[in-house]
Amino acid sequence: TLLFKGTAQSPVSYDYVDESSIQPAVLFEVKKLAELQKSTLANQARKFIAFLQMSAEQRLNEISAQPTAQQKREHGEQALVHAQLNQYLNLKTTLTNSKRDCFSDGICLPL
Repeated sequence: TLLFKGTAQSPVSYDYVDESSIQPAVLFEVKKLAELQKSTLANQARKFIAFLQMSAEQRLNEISAQPTAQQKREHGEQALVHAQLNQYLNLKTTLTNSKRDCFSDGICLPL
């Protein structure tokens, strides 16, 4: 999830309009991942790139997602695109809502 969405303090993108709306370093890594075979993460990376290539109209037609109340609070006008991305890539958001620090060390510590 964090690879494709980032964090509240450092989002990958605000609107996911196209490749130019993605942080360059993230896009580079996603494209490298997409080249791999037989990997769930590689499949998600390919879907992420495909998502970026879809127009807003295509997304509405192909992805039947509705933003949650939390997504509306967090993302405002961009809540729909975040809901679509979550559904299209089958992203789980439990880690970002967790009150744990899982990045400083190999052990997740409560905050």
